[in-house]
Parts: sequence; structure tokens; C-alpha cells
Amino acid sequence: MAGLYLVDTDDEFRSRATLYLRLQGFTVLEFISPKEVFFTARDHQPECLISELTFPEDDGFRFIRNLKIEYSRPVVVLSERNSESDRVTAFEMGCDDYVSKPCSLKELQLRINRLIQPRSGRKCNSKIDNYSFMSSMLTIVHESHLVYLDGLEVSLTVSEWKILNKLVNASPAVMTRQQLLLNVFQIAWIHMTGLSTVMLRT
Repeated sequence: MAGLYLVDTDDEFRSRATLYLRLQGFTVLEFISPKEVFFTARDHQPECLISELTFPEDDGFRFIRNLKIEYSRPVVVLSERNSESDRVTAFEMGCDDYVSKPCSLKELQLRINRLIQPRSGRKCNSKIDNYSFMSSMLTIVHESHLVYLDGLEVSLTVSEWKILNKLVNASPAVMTRQQLLLNVFQIAWIHMTGLSTVMLRT
């Protein structure tokens, strides 16, 4: 799963883009200033960095140049500054791609994939399933084992993930408790009394 750094001072856009990219199977760290990025990148370098150009206390072009000097990672500029001079300067500073805001998040994802696939040798799209029930939407990102209910992440244990995965793969068929025990936990026989439950593994 590819690691991305997203640097943007627009809280609403940054949160929306982060959620979308995570749903596509990426891991994403959010930042609001270049200084935070350099501090974190000392220990954990991303596979790709997406950055705005305008910051209250930092120069975006200098940030891009210093990134390319320090780390050999693709950099995507994502900015409302759409003049030819801004684009030319960004590429001169070393950016690998330039995306204008407002932008399609799907387009952004495809541009990121194009940059990181030659490095990693793998595709970063994860299988994603959406299930609608009782006016709610359940989203499952299989590669990263992430589950979202109406856009909010649901924390699951390993066993809960296995059970959910079996249930959705069997849908629309219904699985009994004994079928789940056999398929998920390899428990072949179960005997229940009023005092105890006895289970035998295969």
C-alpha cells in the first residue's frame, strides 16, 4: 500500500482528499506546513508527496526544490495558482506533475498512480465494495482491510474483519453460525449446553 504525504492549508479539501485516497487503498499523512513534512520524512519517506504552493510562512517553490534535493520521491503540485509562470517555476524547481484546483480526485489518483507505479512495480488501486442497507452505505477496502460506514471509519478486530469478509463474499446467501466457525476459525464441530460450549478445530 503506497504511502502519500498531502500538504495543504485548506482543511476541508485536505480531509476530503485524504478520505478519498484512503478509500482507494493508499495510506495518507496530512500536513499543513512544509516544516512538519521535513520533520516526519526523516524517519518515514513517502512514495509520493502532494503539495499546495501557498503557505502563510513558507515559500512553496523553495519547499519543492528542497524536497527534490533531499529526497528522490515524486512530487505533485496541487494548487489554485494556475498561471503559466507558476507552472513553469514549479517544474523548474523539480515537481513531477502539476494539478490545478479545483480538480477531480479521480484524476489526482490516476496521476499519482502513474508516478509511483514505475518505482513500486505494483498498482495501488484496491478492490472496493459498496453495500447499501437501511439508508446507510458500507464501504470495504479489501487490500488495506478498512471499513467505512457512511464515510466514517469503523474499527474492527482481526476476527471481526474475517467474519465480515466471509459474510459479504457469501451475499446474498445467508451463513449459519456453524458455517462461519468452520470457514473463519476452522472449527468443525460445536456442541452447546446450558453450562458450556465445546468446540473442536479441524
